[in-house]
Amino acid sequence: MLAGKKGRGIQKAISILVKYGKAFDAERLAPVISSHIWAIDPYEFLLDITDGVDKLGVGITTTHPLSGFFDMDKWQEMGVPDNFAKAEAKLFNKRLPIYKRLNVLQTFTCLPTLVGNSALKGQIISWMGSGVQLMANSLIGARANREGITTVLAAAITGRTPYMGLLKPEKRLAEIIVRLKGINIANCTDTDLQAVSYYIGEKAQDKNIVIDGLPNNLAFESLKSLLVPLAVSGAVGICHIAGITPEAPTIQASLGGKKVLDEIIAGKQEMLESYAKYPGQDGENVDLVVFGCPHLTVTEIGQVAALLHGRKVSSNTRLWLGSAEQIITLAGRMGFIDIIEQAGGVFARCCMAGVPFGRLPNGTKTLATNSIKAAHYISRLTRARVIYGTTQDCVESAITGVWKR
Repeated sequence: MLAGKKGRGIQKAISILVKYGKAFDAERLAPVISSHIWAIDPYEFLLDITDGVDKLGVGITTTHPLSGFFDMDKWQEMGVPDNFAKAEAKLFNKRLPIYKRLNVLQTFTCLPTLVGNSALKGQIISWMGSGVQLMANSLIGARANREGITTVLAAAITGRTPYMGLLKPEKRLAEIIVRLKGINIANCTDTDLQAVSYYIGEKAQDKNIVIDGLPNNLAFESLKSLLVPLAVSGAVGICHIAGITPEAPTIQASLGGKKVLDEIIAGKQEMLESYAKYPGQDGENVDLVVFGCPHLTVTEIGQVAALLHGRKVSSNTRLWLGSAEQIITLAGRMGFIDIIEQAGGVFARCCMAGVPFGRLPNGTKTLATNSIKAAHYISRLTRARVIYGTTQDCVESAITGVWKR
């Protein structure tokens, strides 16, 4: 590949990976079983790196949401400014034939495991998205590094990635033990779990962790809430949950027999500290409410539908919900979509944490969300005031147009 015998595009892709690996002292390249790419690569670069490529080097490749760039079919309903949307649509339509030629599945979701792209324990993957990388490492025991757009695309093309970091068994062991103090997980909402996780991630930074005291019967939605914020306030790549993480049947197994180097204590006070970073004032106007970061599961869509049933979103407020097209279709069969759309909600396949890149609708001054990841990014990417609260509180603010404490 490096010598150019497989074509110019593959040569360019493998040269990127070789340089990437050398920068981190990787011993070799390793085969990759699946990839999950962002699909927003600059057109000229995409054209160059796929020159002569007629087949990707992995078994399956899916696409991440068009982060912040809106849903191609819904941007007018969402109120995305016309000039921006039309320019982005033109770029999207230029890239699309290349992805179709290479059989890239147009999933546009940050949860590829829910739409057919998954892996088994020990298998190496190259996936875009810090949250899904963390979930793959922690929940299914696949091996993924924290990496970005270019190297993931290069891995998809070549079927290779540098063998380093969390791909190596010895680099996956827990370094910090997290102890939950005074928290009854059974009584926690998913927003509570996100708030606790946000605190833990800030303290752990890029260290591998193991959480003590969690039951092994947590729903997927709760696990998603518990894991994703770790990669937002910090850069945690793997979180062992004894009895759930495939390579961590026990806490000792997650440590590899080594002594704990450090510990983090997280309780009710730490949870409240996270909520307090994105507070809402009683009675303040809410211009936009967003759900779906990470993308909503069909269960979560059903919960929102139940709260909206027979009600209407305020004429002064927009309600956006993000999910994969496949999940939206299933929710439609359940009747959830009709309820939400009749109430005034709009479904989109874009990334709700990156919507500022797609330009918030004119006049958006205050935004509410039940995703602390979305709150984290939107508050840093816009001048909009961001409120973090429960699903029920966010639905109520969409209906009334104001936040209630």
